[in-house]
Amino acid sequence: ELKMLAQSNDVKAFQLAAMKVAAVVANDALMASVLDEGASGFWATHQ
Repeated sequence: ELKMLAQSNDVKAFQLAAMKVAAVVANDALMASVLDEGASGFWATHQ
């Protein structure tokens, strides 16, 4: 039973880590698009 519990905790830890990675990747993509828009907006107004 302890072994099952340990495996269950490993799975939870793995899922949590995967969610964190996904959040970071999504956040980076969001930031990149915001920066891209900001840069293109900047160049549009400063030509």
